[in-house]
Amino acid sequence: MRQRARELPAGLTERELEVLLRSCGESNQAIAEDLGISAKTVGHRVQHVALGGLHRPARRHHGRMLTRLDHVRANVTDLRRAIDWYTTVLGFEVDSYWPPDQPNYAHFRSEGGATFAVMEAEGRGARFNFSVDDPDALWERLKDKANVVEPLFDTPWGKFTIADPDGNELGFARDTQA
Repeated sequence: MRQRARELPAGLTERELEVLLRSCGESNQAIAEDLGISAKTVGHRVQHVALGGLHRPARRHHGRMLTRLDHVRANVTDLRRAIDWYTTVLGFEVDSYWPPDQPNYAHFRSEGGATFAVMEAEGRGARFNFSVDDPDALWERLKDKANVVEPLFDTPWGKFTIADPDGNELGFARDTQA
């Protein structure tokens, strides 16, 4: 009979727990050599552990969809005015603009967690982009049950966007960090 996997705290994997237990005072390189994995992988595991497992790719767990919030966007009426406010009042730093020739979107530098962005667009409210394991399957499940803002794009990341009952946009894209 197959033994059931034990539930670990904060949704950690066995490997993340192993890294956590060995990380007290050891360098990533020392842990990597001890476990036979790369120092970069150790760094990712330590980051996941430090964030309490919040940077998990979306997956189904006991009937629930688990996600990782990667991107939050606020729609604004005037991009230049909004950037001026976020940079001068809050001290944010613009990381990039899009599209390059006539930008209507800017996202700000992040120290980790979700990227925050502003976009000159009609409508108020917010946009939340989630990483999921299989956006194609999720699209099939949701396309007839939600207000579709952008249908599934035929791209490597398979992105689509729906709106909640209040008009807030929820984007779903393939997790590229899995």
